[in-house]
Amino acid sequence: MMPKALPDKALLRRRILSERGSQSADAAQRLHDKVVALPAFKTARTLFCYSSVDGEADTQLILATAWRMGKTVYLPLCRDRAMRALRANGFDELVKHGRLMIAEPPAMGEEASPDAIDLTLVPALAFDKRGYRLGYGGGYYDRFLSGYGGLSVGLCRAEYVLETIPLETHDVAVSLVLTDE
Repeated sequence: MMPKALPDKALLRRRILSERGSQSADAAQRLHDKVVALPAFKTARTLFCYSSVDGEADTQLILATAWRMGKTVYLPLCRDRAMRALRANGFDELVKHGRLMIAEPPAMGEEASPDAIDLTLVPALAFDKRGYRLGYGGGYYDRFLSGYGGLSVGLCRAEYVLETIPLETHDVAVSLVLTDE
């Protein structure tokens, strides 16, 4: 008997996007508590974190805590197939952009190189148990992580941690995956 073939990334991506809903406030609080309890979060001076959109592991509480603790926070700005880590000092500076209406930092803000970032929090539609991610298909985080030597933590809703995800040669695993469970 032939082993069941893994679905390709595009099919898996469509399936997850069609079925996922918003993360509950309780789940967002549980995820926040796990992240801020990490020794790497406590000691990080600089944090690279995404601003979540509906359906993603929620980062709003995490960002608020990082700013309150005085951490230097960078958020992604994605343009022309490149992702830049730009500083943001609070939610009031962020501007929603693109088809997903992602809250992004000002385009002319202070930029950090990957080696200047202590901790990176990475979004995904799903992660597998090895730390590989299924993103939206742009490859932004794979390109960033390939040149990043710090701790990368994938944030994901528990129901989207899969046994395996189909891999491509450019895929880069995160160091650790945290969920709301």
